[in-house]
Amino acid sequence: MTTPHDDDSTSDRVRVSGPSEQAPAEMVEDDQNDRDTTPQGSGRTEKHWQRWLVIGFVVVAILLVLIMVWTSFLPRWWAQTISRQTGGTFARGVGWGLFYGFTFTLAPLLVLALVALRSWRRHAGRIALAVLALLLALPNLVSLSVSLAPGRVNEIARQTLDVNAPWFRGASIIGAVIAALAAAGVWTWVIINQRRHRELLELRAERDERR
Repeated sequence: MTTPHDDDSTSDRVRVSGPSEQAPAEMVEDDQNDRDTTPQGSGRTEKHWQRWLVIGFVVVAILLVLIMVWTSFLPRWWAQTISRQTGGTFARGVGWGLFYGFTFTLAPLLVLALVALRSWRRHAGRIALAVLALLLALPNLVSLSVSLAPGRVNEIARQTLDVNAPWFRGASIIGAVIAALAAAGVWTWVIINQRRHRELLELRAERDERR
């Protein structure tokens, strides 16, 4: 025969033993989950670093190739190209110098103004326009490199321009200064118009609220 006291003690033992039996199972499951997730996370991290290392290696290789081309080939090629265009005459040297200096300074500055003054939802558009501005500025950058950079190749290029394209470098500087002043004027006009437009919108909003 079992007494009520025995039933109570039996039920107490059941209650006490229930959680203690479930705890090891939960710990085993947690350990198994940790073992399953840890290798995956480390694998993803390794792939991430490997991808960035490859991208960095490619960027450095491209920069080295560009530097080699810029320092060894581009100055001499640019001087020969301008010499053929000017034909060794003073008038053509001044004319082409003003054209290159003005055009390829104003165009990239206007593109950069578009990048700065316009709101972009994505950075891809800004990056694309910045690259375009850099490409548009290349003629003047090459001329500046030929005029100022040291080195035997640049000295030969300077001599070629001075003999076969007289006043090209000076006219390029003058054209670039005129283009910079024109770009500053365009920027100022755009900024003033934007401020006026915002002020008009604010005045209209205040008038609508009063009504």
